[in-house]
Amino acid sequence: MNTKPIRIDVSERELEHDLMYGRRRGAALDQPVLDAAIEVLVDDGLAATSIEAVARRRGMGKTTIYRRFANREALVAAAVARYVGEHVTVPDTGSLRSDLAQMLDEAIVLLQSPKAMAVAPELIAAANREQEWASALRTRFVQPYQDVLAEVIERAVLRGEVGADVDAELVFDALIGAIAYRSFVTRRPLSAGYAESLVSMVLSGVALR
Repeated sequence: MNTKPIRIDVSERELEHDLMYGRRRGAALDQPVLDAAIEVLVDDGLAATSIEAVARRRGMGKTTIYRRFANREALVAAAVARYVGEHVTVPDTGSLRSDLAQMLDEAIVLLQSPKAMAVAPELIAAANREQEWASALRTRFVQPYQDVLAEVIERAVLRGEVGADVDAELVFDALIGAIAYRSFVTRRPLSAGYAESLVSMVLSGVALR
């Protein structure tokens, strides 16, 4: 088994060669391109984000990127997925309340980060106009959190904290929907007290009686 560590500080020449001939795989291969895509999204907006713009930002030929990503939608979706993935963990504290609180704290950090505040509203607007963007937003931004919450709820059921009939999707809507509304619509602050109150309110509706 090859245990040689994967380098991520690849040079432009190495990156272009690896992208062209497929001799590397995984995060070390895509990371520099996806980083550049997020930078262009944040700095110039979704309308100005193209494979050509990302290639210019990265200082490489656009053909190189096209060999990895069929179009700008695929590139943006992959960049968003990686950025979200860096902020999503699966809490396992032994308590549903603590798990939800940790999950909510991480979601707040993500949604109120400068990059998310710049990119998410444009992606939401695009999703309202085009089905392709709606699908990308759902699978790359929303689904990771839904999967985490489903696992958290499943463990809580096994511990006897909640019944097996708990609607995990509804719990997700109540928690993430509330902080997304504050982040992108009202722009009101999301304090620790608000997050705690939100978790308590949701738990009061799903706890066993």
